[in-house]
Amino acid sequence: MIRLYAEYLEVWHGQRCIETIPRLRGSGRHHIQYRHIIDWLLRKPGAFANYRYRSDLFPSSHFRMAYDALKQSHESAVATKEYLHILYLAAKYNELQWIMFYVC
Repeated sequence: MIRLYAEYLEVWHGQRCIETIPRLRGSGRHHIQYRHIIDWLLRKPGAFANYRYRSDLFPSSHFRMAYDALKQSHESAVATKEYLHILYLAAKYNELQWIMFYVC
């Protein structure tokens, strides 16, 4: 079941809310959940560089800082693979835990 509110949508399965999505109005707006596409990106890491909605793949500024640090210390392909691995771990486990592990 999906519940519509003025600013967001809630996706419910049984008695549990499994997703909260911001409500977007107007044309040309987007909201990509990296958790939904991370498996695909891991199989095709080269697609990350030219991905149209790449900015949505940085859930917070900490993730962007981690990616920038990886790009400075590694070549581009290696940095991308490492960053996608960070996103995978964040999606499957705890987002905050993995980014703090890599940043620190």
